[in-house]
Amino acid sequence: MFSGYCLASMSQSKGKNQHRKGSLSRLQLSVILLVITNVPMALYMSLFHQRGTEDVMYYLSKEAHDGRVRSVLFLMPCHSTPYYSTLHYNLPMRFLDCTPRWLFYLFFNEKNS
Repeated sequence: MFSGYCLASMSQSKGKNQHRKGSLSRLQLSVILLVITNVPMALYMSLFHQRGTEDVMYYLSKEAHDGRVRSVLFLMPCHSTPYYSTLHYNLPMRFLDCTPRWLFYLFFNEKNS
C-alpha cells in the first residue's frame, strides 16, 4: 500500500523530469527495486515458509498407506493442518479443542450463580 502511494506520487510529480536521455527515472528505479526485493520474498513465502504442516501430512499419508498409522492426535493450534484434504485415508484424527474462552467463562459463571 505504501509503495503504491509512493509510486503514484512520483509519477505525478509537479516538477519537470530533469534526467538525461537513456537514463532511468526515479519511478523506473523504484519499480525495479520493488521487483528485485519482492520476487525473492514471494518465492520464499510460497515455497518454503511454514511448509512443515504439508510435509507432516505427506509423511502421515505414506505411513497410513503402509498401515503403520491407526490414529492421529495433533498437539498444535487447531486447524493449522490440511487435515483430510491431504491425508486421503479414513483415520480417526483429533486436535486440541478450539472453543473460544468466553464460552467457557460464560458457562462457568452461570453454573456457579
